[in-house]
Amino acid sequence: EHLQEYISMSDEKNIALSVAYVDVNNLKEINDILGHKIGDELIKNVANIISESIRNNDSVSRIGGDEFIVLLPNSDIAKAAVIWERVIKGIELFNNQNSTYKISLSVGFAQYKKNNCDTLSKLIEKADNEMFINKKKYKEVIVNEGQRIK
Repeated sequence: EHLQEYISMSDEKNIALSVAYVDVNNLKEINDILGHKIGDELIKNVANIISESIRNNDSVSRIGGDEFIVLLPNSDIAKAAVIWERVIKGIELFNNQNSTYKISLSVGFAQYKKNNCDTLSKLIEKADNEMFINKKKYKEVIVNEGQRIK
């Protein structure tokens, strides 16, 4: 509902709108190794870090088990990336202070463009596709470097 409102506002006021599709890396492994209570804690921590890092007019919603959508009104892709840097810093700070598990996210961005006839589902699909590209790169690093979750 919020995304549809933002799309309408973007059309009316001719302002940029970007969406971030976020997926938590390694949640299954954390659940399997450390338990679902810790996995639930991880999801809550991700939500809190994102919420605390974005602007007041931005919003974050959990859309699935380990997936979130972040709405970034009045933001093109470049501005969305700058905002996301604050999320990355929040995750790094958390990871430096937490010895139980480390948070890792894959994210993809998409910008709404009225002239491209973007729809709500098309915008989410674009961001989701970008996230999967980044998740694949993340998994390749894990395999190539032999890294494991804590």
